[in-house]
Amino acid sequence: MAFPEEQIRQEALLCLIYFLGFKGDSDYQLAPNETYEPLADYFKLTEFDRNRLEGDEKRSAWMINIQGTRERLAQKGYIRRPSPNKVWKLTPTGIEKAKQLSQYYIRLKPVSDLETPKAEDLNEPPTVNRIECQIYRILRDTDLARRMKALYEYQCQLCGYTIQLNNGKRYAEAHHIKPLGAPHNGDDSDENIICVCPNHHVELDYGLIELNKASIRNLPTHTIGDKYINYHNTVIFRKR
Repeated sequence: MAFPEEQIRQEALLCLIYFLGFKGDSDYQLAPNETYEPLADYFKLTEFDRNRLEGDEKRSAWMINIQGTRERLAQKGYIRRPSPNKVWKLTPTGIEKAKQLSQYYIRLKPVSDLETPKAEDLNEPPTVNRIECQIYRILRDTDLARRMKALYEYQCQLCGYTIQLNNGKRYAEAHHIKPLGAPHNGDDSDENIICVCPNHHVELDYGLIELNKASIRNLPTHTIGDKYINYHNTVIFRKR
């Protein structure tokens, strides 16, 4: 398997440092060995490609490639040179560039940063109804679902609405177009997820509205599967 092309590696490395390397104020930095595995995971490299050796010194080909990518980012002025304290640190220009690219590489962001705020009633003594409500929320709050909400900045893809919380965070919900679990057995894939406001989430769950792909706000990095739209319209909407 060939490694991802150089431009994609540069963008991913830039965003990885931006997402994982925030140290306060305007410092965004990572040690080199903090970048190799996350990028390999992001690009879904095989064990062979992760560990393949190259050159007379038999060094990891993947590490050599990422080090070269870092050098080219430094040439563009996005990473400081020489490396302060042997870390890869973004310049102000690099930070701005990473911000511009961040929505395209949201899957590099730690899931812990994307936690959905819990409602106050989830901390109360459990009753049958409240336990069911908590399970319902968690089922739909998969790691991928959180990333999809962050990708759309918690704005509903159907109406553009977002809920602004008092702590400055935003709230939205992820809807699996073909529902997870029996009898639908939809899969947890980005093609099967849209970011919606709570009102539209309920309307979709209960089959009250039909989905028109042309009217759904969509980013270039997210493709909604036609088969899931068709499933909602023929099985969930039309049978209600």
